[in-house]
Amino acid sequence: MKAWEKELFNYQLTPAPPKMPAQEYIEKYLAEKDEKYFSWYLHYNEKYINEKVKGYVQEYAMQGHFMDMKSAYIFGLLQALQNYNPEKGASFNSFQSYYTKRAIDDYIRTMRTGYTVPTDAEYSLLRKAMALYAEYDYTSDDETINKIALAIGRKPKTAQKMIAGGMRNMMFTDFYRQYADEDGEASAEDVTVDSTTEPFRVFYHERRLKILCEAFDNLEYRERAIVAEHLGFCENCWSTRYVDIINGRKVKRKFEKTAFIDLAGEHGIVPSSADRIFRGAIDKLRKALEDDKWL
Repeated sequence: MKAWEKELFNYQLTPAPPKMPAQEYIEKYLAEKDEKYFSWYLHYNEKYINEKVKGYVQEYAMQGHFMDMKSAYIFGLLQALQNYNPEKGASFNSFQSYYTKRAIDDYIRTMRTGYTVPTDAEYSLLRKAMALYAEYDYTSDDETINKIALAIGRKPKTAQKMIAGGMRNMMFTDFYRQYADEDGEASAEDVTVDSTTEPFRVFYHERRLKILCEAFDNLEYRERAIVAEHLGFCENCWSTRYVDIINGRKVKRKFEKTAFIDLAGEHGIVPSSADRIFRGAIDKLRKALEDDKWL
């Protein structure tokens, strides 16, 4: 069994435990305080858990973080158990969604290498700042920074630091869609230079981007196509948008992300091969950063 396949079955028990409805495992666990019932719950619900975590991996473009995000999800389940009361009428599977989503968000927030924020509220504020920064065409002049600072309720100097921190990140998949939300979206082209940051940070920032561009161009044709189509950007210019003509007017449209099952059909391969090619390409990009002596 391959390593990535083991990640899908790490809660399976042999021999298989007695099968019963998911809710019954939880109620028995709460009544008897016996951890075996929770392990039985995980055994029969692991496929569902995998699908939920895969959804988060796709949503946040965080390939390579599946196992860590899955662990965060399980931690969220444990937190939900501590607060769940079946007598209130809600099923555990519906009740736990708040806790598991919060655990995933906490993981995403704290693992970022570009800018660490201490709370969910600060993370949401950072996302809003980055969305506004995108809305203002990534302009870093004093007037724009002041507008963003006013909108998020922070001093201009603080807003400037938040934006600079948000733009610094070493991972290609984190450059892409790191701050996407309903108010705006990030893209590979968002990795611009904030000239107000310290010179050594600007140097490393520009160097990382240059290395990533060169490494991406050196990928095989199918690798470039699968990475670009799966993440939803143009493989030639890295833009996440394209211009369409509607009723004689130019309209910017967003490239849609393509799932592995659809990529498989387009490239004449099976979905697992599309996943493998994507992961291999991302590893090459990551290795190009790791091998550079200046980073």
